Amino acid sequence: VETNDIYADEYRPTADAEIDMRPEYVDQVEFTGTKTVSNTEWDIYRITLDDDGETTIHFDASNSSDQDALSGNGIETYQWKVLFDAPYGVDDFALEGHTFVQSDASDGEWAYNFKNETVDSTGANENTIRMELVTYDKAGKISEKFRMFFVIVPAGFGDEEPVVQLDSPSANSRVDTDTITISGSVLSGSEQGEVYIETAFVLADFNESFVQQYNKKILGTWNKTTSGLGNGEAFDLTLSMDGMYTNKSQVILIYIKIYEGIGDDQRWISYKQIEINLPACQGVEADVAAEAEGGEWILDSDGECQWDGGDSAWTFEDGEWNAPATDTGSDDASGSMGTTTIGIIAIVIIAILAVTMVIMRKGSSDSMDDTSKDFHAAAGGFAAAQLDPVEQYVQQLVAQGYPEETARQYAQQYAAQAGIGADAAPAAAAPVAAAPVAATPEIDPAVYQQYLQQFMGQGYDEATASQYAQQYALQYAQQQG
Repeated sequence: VETNDIYADEYRPTADAEIDMRPEYVDQVEFTGTKTVSNTEWDIYRITLDDDGETTIHFDASNSSDQDALSGNGIETYQWKVLFDAPYGVDDFALEGHTFVQSDASDGEWAYNFKNETVDSTGANENTIRMELVTYDKAGKISEKFRMFFVIVPAGFGDEEPVVQLDSPSANSRVDTDTITISGSVLSGSEQGEVYIETAFVLADFNESFVQQYNKKILGTWNKTTSGLGNGEAFDLTLSMDGMYTNKSQVILIYIKIYEGIGDDQRWISYKQIEINLPACQGVEADVAAEAEGGEWILDSDGECQWDGGDSAWTFEDGEWNAPATDTGSDDASGSMGTTTIGIIAIVIIAILAVTMVIMRKGSSDSMDDTSKDFHAAAGGFAAAQLDPVEQYVQQLVAQGYPEETARQYAQQYAAQAGIGADAAPAAAAPVAAAPVAATPEIDPAVYQQYLQQFMGQGYDEATASQYAQQYALQYAQQQG
């Protein structure tokens, strides 16, 4: 009698398999639930195809076993079958499926290449591919079926491009602050909460190494959201404006990078940019008068704005503009009073001339001595009135803050313009050519000499005194005639 332990087999083998989750496709395999067949729950997986439309998945059935095994797991053969592997909507396929047999030398490892999409274009309808595994022990006994189900979707399926709204700063806005904050929110497209936002002044900073980006974040020239954002979540990223302002107004760009995923899995990468306006010297406005006199902003060795007054004496200290000291000899100051003062002087002169004419007419009925006395009084009053407006003008200028010497200089200038003073003839007395007394027989020489002495006594030069004396003596002779 001969016995054979192999055929003295009591138990059927069992089949068991799982997906070998390899790094190259781990993100393309997703467990989505179970399906009940013969009162047993079987796993369903969604497989996302590569960009080339195919994905190879590896399986491991090494956990299959036979209780009668004397060594190893006792499995002689692994039989894999794939059914219903056809594109969605296609009915022309082999209902019996495709069978793949592996020996025990495979240790239960097997791979299958998926390439048929089993969902419609909307993703609302789908078919499943069924995979079955049975094992045979060395006695030839077969196991129960082990099942897995698969839904195959194209690359990017269910992954919409993120939609991000930028709230501030607005385009072409004026910025004069030390920092600027880029704010916004994710509206849609963040299925896994993996949307990231980066911002920088230089586009190339988005491709720098982690260390370089970290250093730039410390400086405030690059920034990034610290974690992934989901739909409806907001973000605020701040950049430093240090060193961005110059002595000229300018327009600069802020770049924003938007993407989904991390590391090498970044997808839906897009870029936006915002123009902002930077005023010269961070918005410090130069005084109009200071600029008109040649002043301007310049940059020092540290890149900071400094005011250069040029030929003017304008200064800018502690945020305040300081005008140059008042020039007491400026034409502006004297001009501010010139019109008013000249008007006053003109009125006084007209009044004096009117009084003089009255006195001279009155003298026609009096004696020469009385006329002389009246003339002395009128001339004396005339001289006093003539000096008073000048002195009055001097006092007004002094009250305005002018030094007395300067005030007198301006008083003499305007008195000359108005015909007042020792160096100028009165405006009411138009000069006439000097002529010998004998050439005008109607003029009384004695009267002429009296007038001449009076005017010279008042400080007029002889030529001017002679002209006035002739004029007044002639008027006297006409009144006597």
